[in-house]
Amino acid sequence: MARLLVALTLWAVTVGCTRGEPTVFAVAVHPANPRIVYVSASHGVLKTRDGGSTWSPVSEGLEHSQVLAFAIDPTAPSTVYVGTFANAVFKSADGGQRWRPANVGMKEHVSVVNAFATYPPDPRIIYAATTVGPYRSDNGGESWEETVHGMESVYTVAIAFDPRSPDTMYAGTSGGMYRSHDRGAHWDRINQGLIAGDVGTAMALGVNAISIDPQEPDHLTIATGKGMFQSRNGGTTWEHRATGPRTPFMTALQRDPKERARLYAGGENGVFLSRDGGATWTAVTAVPNPRVVRALAVDPSNPGVVYAGTQRGLFKSADGGTTWSRIAGLK
Repeated sequence: MARLLVALTLWAVTVGCTRGEPTVFAVAVHPANPRIVYVSASHGVLKTRDGGSTWSPVSEGLEHSQVLAFAIDPTAPSTVYVGTFANAVFKSADGGQRWRPANVGMKEHVSVVNAFATYPPDPRIIYAATTVGPYRSDNGGESWEETVHGMESVYTVAIAFDPRSPDTMYAGTSGGMYRSHDRGAHWDRINQGLIAGDVGTAMALGVNAISIDPQEPDHLTIATGKGMFQSRNGGTTWEHRATGPRTPFMTALQRDPKERARLYAGGENGVFLSRDGGATWTAVTAVPNPRVVRALAVDPSNPGVVYAGTQRGLFKSADGGTTWSRIAGLK
């Protein structure tokens, strides 16, 4: 199983890389200054300070690490974390100019970090989704400990907090969904409607992204390898939501921060939009031949501005996904 997970991670990093525009794996928008955007491309991390007109490499200390995920401290946004393929977590205290390893307490075999989630009451408490389950840091990444009871050695891809009751957490994994009511100390599998008979075997259904309605936190939407699913009871049961007959594999999910019923999803055939909280979806992408959309990010101050990281570069929409333009300068 370990070899299988490693092989799948290698696939996630390398499949579909194209000549010309680089593959984009992750995108993050600064929470206070939306003109600042971070991008992880196939050759390193880049940063723009002018909304994407110009880009500068910010990879000092990351020269041999492929970045898969970003997390920006919401109260001190010059503090940035990255999750990598092969080298776990790095941290920057100066907006990405310099990076240092932040892996104390992670076992030697914890090398891949797919996503982060910051505990809402205290941003120094941060969780990492890894190939062997979630890890937690209580001190801003200075040290980490396992929080895997109930989901030991489960490939974890996504992680999220209930915005109203942050002791409740959700984790998306290679074997479906898990829920914790004690900040990750214990986890229960919640796959009714996702996997027939709640099969507990890994790779049964990959969950790649989670979005929780901030006003109705029992309403969850997830992007999976078999399309979009929703729960209206905190994950106890799930229902499939169709995104189109040619788009079963969904990889990314973002909610409009000002209009909660508006969600964007990315998958193997581009970007999709829901205006009703995820119940129905329509294709909105005009991105030419995107292959797979790997990452989505929404400008928190102007939600009509959306970034899509794809296997054919980075694209930007200024009108809520109706039209898109390729952002140059990432080479």
